[in-house]
Amino acid sequence: QAIPVDKKYIQEALNKIYQSQRDLNQKIKEIKTLEELAALKVWVAEIEEKISTLKENIDNGEVKGQKTKEQVEIEINGQKELELMKKRIDEMKKELQDSREQAEAISKQIREENEKDNRAREEFFRAEEKLRERQRKLDLIKDKYNEAKVSLARVEVREEDLIADAKNDLNADIRNLKFDGEAINRHETEQKINRLKLQVEQAGGIDPLIVEEYEETGKRYETLQQESKDLERAIASLLEVAKEMDKKIDKVFAEAFNRINEEFAKYFEIIFGGGKASLVKVKRKKVARRAENEKETAESEDKLEAEIEELEEEKEEVGIDINACPPGKRISSLAMLSGGERSLTSLALLFAIISYNPPPFSILDEVEAALDEANSRRFSKILKRLSDRTQFVAITHNRETMRQASYLYGATMGEDGISKLLSIKLD
Repeated sequence: QAIPVDKKYIQEALNKIYQSQRDLNQKIKEIKTLEELAALKVWVAEIEEKISTLKENIDNGEVKGQKTKEQVEIEINGQKELELMKKRIDEMKKELQDSREQAEAISKQIREENEKDNRAREEFFRAEEKLRERQRKLDLIKDKYNEAKVSLARVEVREEDLIADAKNDLNADIRNLKFDGEAINRHETEQKINRLKLQVEQAGGIDPLIVEEYEETGKRYETLQQESKDLERAIASLLEVAKEMDKKIDKVFAEAFNRINEEFAKYFEIIFGGGKASLVKVKRKKVARRAENEKETAESEDKLEAEIEELEEEKEEVGIDINACPPGKRISSLAMLSGGERSLTSLALLFAIISYNPPPFSILDEVEAALDEANSRRFSKILKRLSDRTQFVAITHNRETMRQASYLYGATMGEDGISKLLSIKLD
C-alpha cells in the first residue's frame, strides 16, 4: 500500500524556501558589515536544512506496493511533480551555492575595505599629529612675530624721538645722515657733541635761511657740473664727427676734382678747337685761431681746449687755380687772356661741372654774349649734348643758341607797333 505524499504540503514548503531565497538575495545585495555576513551564513544554513528535510519527506513518501489504476496515474503525476520539485530543489541548491560564493566574495571585499579603512585611519591620525605639531610651531612663530612687532613699535618710537632731537639740536633730518661704517666711541662722541653744542650756543646758532641757501647752491652746483660734463662729452663727440667728415669730404673732393679736371680739359679743347687747360690745387696756410677764454679750473677742460686748438691751429686751406693755354699761344696766367677767352674758359669749367654732376635745370643769362659766331656754334652744340640730363633755360640774343632751343619765349613788335608775347615750339 502506498503512503500518499501531501502535494499541498510540498508546495507550501517550496514557496517558503522560494521566499527565503529571495530574501537571501536581497540581503546579499545590502550586506555591509561582517556581523551581517555572519547572520547571513546562519540563514543559509537554515534554508539548507529546510531543503534537506523536504527532500527526506518526499523520499519517505515513495513506498512500493500494489496500486490501483487511479493511484498509478496519481503516482505518475506526483512522480513528475516530484521530479520537477527535485530539479527545482537542485537549482535552488546551486543558486544557494552561488549565493554562498557571492557572500564569501563580499566578505573578502569587506575585509579588504576594513583593512583599507584601518590604514586610512592610521594615516589620518599621523597627519593629525603632524598638523598639531605644525600648529604648535605656528603658535610659537606667531608669538615671536608679536614680540617682534612690539619691539619694532618701541624702535619706531625711539626713532621718532631721535629724529625730533636731531631736528632740534642739529636743525637737520637724521635720515639724510650716512654712517661711514667706522666704530664709534660713545663716551668720546657724546663729549664732542656737547662741546659742539656749546660752541653753537656761543656762536648764536645757525640761521635756517643760510642752510637753505647752501643746499640750493649745492644743488645748483651739481646741476651745472653735470651739464658741463655733458657739454664736454658733446664737444668730444662733435670733434670726432668733424674729423670723420673732413676725411670723407677730402675723399669726395679728390674724386670730384679729378673728374671735373678731366671734363674741363675736354670741353676746353672742344670750345677752343685745341689747346690745353687744367685745374691745379693751391695750398695756403690760414691764420691760427686761439680760444678767447682761458680755462684753468679742471684738467679735463684743459685737455679739451688743447684738442680744439690743435684742430684749429695752422690748418692748410686748399684753393683751386686754373691753367689755360689756347692753341697757338704760350700763356702762364689767366690775366694774359682776352675777355672772350676768359668767357670761353669759364664756360668750359661750367660745362665740366654740369657734366660731372648734372642739375635738374640750369639758367644761363647771356653767358655767350662775348662769343663770335663760330664759338657760339660750338657753345650751342655743347648745350644740345648736355640737355639730355639737364634742362637749360637761356636768356640770350644769340641766333645760334636760339637755333638749338626746343621752345622760344619772347616779346616782339608787329607792324602796328604794339608789343606782344610770343611762344614758339621748334620741331
